[in-house]
Amino acid sequence: MIFGEFPLAECEGLLLAHSLRLADGIFKKGRRLASADFPALAAAGITQVHGARLEPGDLDENAAAAVVAAGLTGPGIAARAPHAGRCNLYATQRGLVTVDAGVIDRINAIDEAVTVATLPPLSAVRAGAVVATVKVERRPYAVALAGGRAFVTNQYTSTVSVIDLASMKSIKSIPVGDHPEGIAADPAGKYVYVACWFDNVLMRIDSDKLAVEGEAAVGDGPRAFGLFLR
Repeated sequence: MIFGEFPLAECEGLLLAHSLRLADGIFKKGRRLASADFPALAAAGITQVHGARLEPGDLDENAAAAVVAAGLTGPGIAARAPHAGRCNLYATQRGLVTVDAGVIDRINAIDEAVTVATLPPLSAVRAGAVVATVKVERRPYAVALAGGRAFVTNQYTSTVSVIDLASMKSIKSIPVGDHPEGIAADPAGKYVYVACWFDNVLMRIDSDKLAVEGEAAVGDGPRAFGLFLR
C-alpha cells in the first residue's frame, strides 16, 4: 500500500486518508475516489489529495474480512458476504456453538484493526443465527454507555459503532467527524458527545434516534474529555 499526496488528476481509485469537507457535504475517510468526484474536489480548491493506493497483493477491508472468516468456517458454520469491513458467520443448522478460544485470541492479537467476536461457548442457536463476526476496522478508541447500548468511537473510519448490550450485537454505525476519540454520555443518557480530533468539532448524538443532531466548532485538536484517573 502506497501512502502519500497525489495530484487530483491522478486520484482515481485512491482511498482517502482524511475526510474532506466540501460545500455540499463530506467525503469520508476511506472513500475510494472516482473520476466523478473530481469536479466537486476541484470546486473546493483541492488540487492535492492525501490517500492510499493499493498495490498488487493488498486487500481492501471487505476482502480481508472474508479471508479471516473463511478460515473460521467448518461443519455447521458458513460465512455471509462481507460488507463495510464486516463478515458474519452463521449456523447452517440448529445446535450448540463450540468455540476454540485459543484460536480466537491468537487472531485478535495479530492487529488491533482485526477483531473476531463470538457467542459464548455452547450457546444454543437456530439455523441462520449469527454465531461470530469478523470486523476489519480502524482502531476502536473509547466507549460510552447510554440506554442499554455501548457507543464506540472508531478513529480511522470516522464512525461511532452502536452495540446493544443485551445481545452484544452491533446495531448501527453512525458517521461522525474525522478521527473521533473522546466520547461521553450526559447523566440522563439522552445524548452522547463525541470529540472529533481532526475536524475540530464536538458532535452530539441522540441516543434514541441514533443520529447526529448537532455539532459545535472547538479549538484545534480536541481528543478527550470527562473524568481522568490521577
